[in-house]
Amino acid sequence: MKKKLIIAVIGCLVLWPLTTVAATLSSSEIMNRLEARYNVKGIFVRFHQTSTLKALDVTDEADGQIYIKQPGRMRWEYQTPEKQLIITDGKSLWVYRPDDNQVITGNADTFFGEGKGGAFLADMTSIQKNFTIELAPDDPEGNYVLKLTPDTPSGDIQVVMLTVSKKTFNVLQVVTENAYGDETRLTFESPQFDQDLPDSLFEFSPPKGAEIDSFNE
Repeated sequence: MKKKLIIAVIGCLVLWPLTTVAATLSSSEIMNRLEARYNVKGIFVRFHQTSTLKALDVTDEADGQIYIKQPGRMRWEYQTPEKQLIITDGKSLWVYRPDDNQVITGNADTFFGEGKGGAFLADMTSIQKNFTIELAPDDPEGNYVLKLTPDTPSGDIQVVMLTVSKKTFNVLQVVTENAYGDETRLTFESPQFDQDLPDSLFEFSPPKGAEIDSFNE
C-alpha cells in the first residue's frame, strides 16, 4: 500500500511540471491565436487612454469607444474629457472636434501608420509583418505580455507592450513608447465580437460651416 502511494506521489511530481510547460505558448503561437480571435467582421470595445509627456511631466486621460471593421476601418469616439471623433475608412482620415466645429483631414497612414494609435486592432496580421516579437514576463494577473519592436526604426514608436488574456486572447492593453520616453496606454474592456457594422460608420462628411484643416499641409 505504501509503495503504491509513493509511486502515485512521484507520478504527480513528474506530471505537474510537464503540464505547466505544455500550457506555455510561444510568441508566434500567441500571435496566431490573436489573429484568429480578431479575424471577425466587426468589433466594438470600450477604452481608457492615458497619455504621458515625459519632458513636461504631463499626463492626460480620456475614455470612449471604438468600432472596428476589417480591413483598416476604425471609428474612435472620445467621450471624456471632451467629445472627439477619429474616423478612417482605411485610406482617408477625419478628426472632428464638435465643440470647436473643426475637422482635420489627411491620409490614414499619417495618424495610424506603423502601428500608431492601436491601428493593428483593425489588422492583427500587420504585427508579425512589421515587428520583432518577444515574449515578456506575464503581468501580475497572469496574462501574456508581448514586446513589439518595430523592424523599421521610428521616432514615433520605440517599443509596444501588448497584454493579451490567456483565457480569451482578447487584447487587454497596448502601451506605446516613443523615442522621447512619452507613453500612450490604451486599456480595453467589454469587447463585443462579430458585430454587423454598417460601412457608414467609417465615412464622414464635414458639417456645414466647419473649419477644415489638413495633416498633410
